[in-house]
Amino acid sequence: MKINKDCVVNSDGFLFNPHSGESFSVNDTAMDLLSLLKDERTEQELFEHLKASYEVDEFTLKADLNDFLFLLRIKGVVDE
Repeated sequence: MKINKDCVVNSDGFLFNPHSGESFSVNDTAMDLLSLLKDERTEQELFEHLKASYEVDEFTLKADLNDFLFLLRIKGVVDE
């Protein structure tokens, strides 16, 4: 999975999709994930990174990660 090559992500947590004209502000955790997606990491690699970085149970982590990735997909931010 990777970030759509046309989407712009800056270091302040601002994300812009020129295809839809939508822009988003993301938090530090989302920025962490977006930086991993720039390196075309898999969902499992994202999950393992978050599991090692944050104190959260696996069920909640998986659900939150799935929700975030779903949102990125429907907004056209990531390509499969």
